[in-house]
Amino acid sequence: MTTAPALSAAAHAVAQARACTPGFTPAGAPLATETSLLVPGAVDHRAAFAKVPTDRRPFWVERARHEIGIYRRLRTRRAPVAMPELLGADADAPVLVISRLPGVPLAAHRYPRTPLPAASLAALLSALEAVHAWRPDGAWPNDSDYPAQLAELHLLTPAHLATAARAFALARQRLPLRLEFGDGHPGNALTVPGGGPPALVDLEFLARRLPGYDHAVLWVLLGDHPTNRRTVLSAIGQQAAVRAAFWTAAILYAGRELVSHQRWAPDPARQRRIPRLRADLDHALTQLHTLDTEGCLR
Repeated sequence: MTTAPALSAAAHAVAQARACTPGFTPAGAPLATETSLLVPGAVDHRAAFAKVPTDRRPFWVERARHEIGIYRRLRTRRAPVAMPELLGADADAPVLVISRLPGVPLAAHRYPRTPLPAASLAALLSALEAVHAWRPDGAWPNDSDYPAQLAELHLLTPAHLATAARAFALARQRLPLRLEFGDGHPGNALTVPGGGPPALVDLEFLARRLPGYDHAVLWVLLGDHPTNRRTVLSAIGQQAAVRAAFWTAAILYAGRELVSHQRWAPDPARQRRIPRLRADLDHALTQLHTLDTEGCLR
């Protein structure tokens, strides 16, 4: 049964969508995530989604505006894999109207409940690597200041923060920044009719970062599936600077997930995942400490 607040939120989203995209017509039940509301519909007979943030904290409002900026850049640049097309937006609201791509997510949940088939994981890594190899012109958002972001989590000791800062400095000195998708979990990758690399959706976190960030995201989210994790680790190679960047990103992402899970602690699934996220954070810190003691960060 749809609640009155949900109906009100959907009606408000439709009104915002129509204000920036007059041809938008809702069709189907709205889809609520933890931070956004997606209203399915159509624009000039094209399947579409209207997306508005429901979490009005500044971080998520800024993420919504960031995503609008990414879609506006994509209007004049061809992405290396399929991504939704911008149909309308209002950054002040903010509200986004995009095309709805066909296809099925590679997994139904952000933390997959079963291991990803090897072919699916390989396809996802291939799509992400296509983004990494892309060199579009123009200015793209930079989200590479890992030390500052780690400090904001208030999870690490001063010694851990110092080690992470050394790892970041080494990686930043030796590696160029590149576009990383930022939220490349299997639920954001859709099978493409006729085959080919999966389409990527949800561009809230696409930005320039050090290599290894997308792999770190997958390493954390696939934590219940050791075989998948080994595949992800093998994909980053053995170069010290890349591994330093990867483990620093893993600390950052596991830490963010831990903070988020603790905020939503009454949810049983999140409660069960908290010990594993703590273990992942500790493991990543240990790996970075090992690189440091071996002299790889100097």
